[in-house]
Amino acid sequence: MAFEEKVDIPTLSNGDPHVRRGQRGFPLLPGGYGRSAYHIGSAPTYALRGEGYRLWDDRGRELIDAKNNFTTLVHGNAHPEHIEAAGRAMSAGSCWGIPNVDEWGLAELLLERLPGLDQVRFTNSGTEAVMSAIRIARVVSR
Repeated sequence: MAFEEKVDIPTLSNGDPHVRRGQRGFPLLPGGYGRSAYHIGSAPTYALRGEGYRLWDDRGRELIDAKNNFTTLVHGNAHPEHIEAAGRAMSAGSCWGIPNVDEWGLAELLLERLPGLDQVRFTNSGTEAVMSAIRIARVVSR
């Protein structure tokens, strides 16, 4: 049996291109979207681009982005200074598996701003950060 046959795809109107895009997403992503808290109900709106506090969706509407990616985009989408800084950083290389001076600089900045810290550990994910915190807690609480 094909994957699409196993998924409960809501019956939607075929006249709206937004709805067709939503139906395509249902077999790919649960509910048609990749985050569990985005939307409940009919086919979701899909963002095509963002600039500052504005978003443009697949229906051609300009929207105000009140979520700001759940507050991680405090400066909005595609901020010109962020794009320029990211371009500068990427032109020097994007990722290494060894320490680098930018990592040291950020650690020094954090230690200056947070005087209760002695050291900084950078991780790749929240899961890795929690695992590190559990290891530290086990050592400290022995």
